[in-house]
Amino acid sequence: MRKVSGTYGRPTDEELKKKLTKEQFGVICESATESAFKNAYWDNHEHGIYVDIATGEPLFLSLDKFDSGTGWPSFTKPIDKSMLVESQDKSLPVVRTEVRSRHGDS
Repeated sequence: MRKVSGTYGRPTDEELKKKLTKEQFGVICESATESAFKNAYWDNHEHGIYVDIATGEPLFLSLDKFDSGTGWPSFTKPIDKSMLVESQDKSLPVVRTEVRSRHGDS
């Protein structure tokens, strides 16, 4: 597993409101959930690095992305596990693991 170095600061909510769409802001700052199968990255097949939209923290490689059938992007592993925080989300009928960036909490 690679180690990521660098400093990643989270912008203020006011800065994020200027930078993000209303839906992105809701997901990043208000724990909203994107619609399954209707979000920007669930069916994206371009090669690259998935980063935290708020901080730029590198989180996942496209090579580790797979189709989980959920309608949201899913990955087999992060670039650096220490850059993530996992928690159980029990707000839906099924329990799922939510993954947020460590510094951006996004």
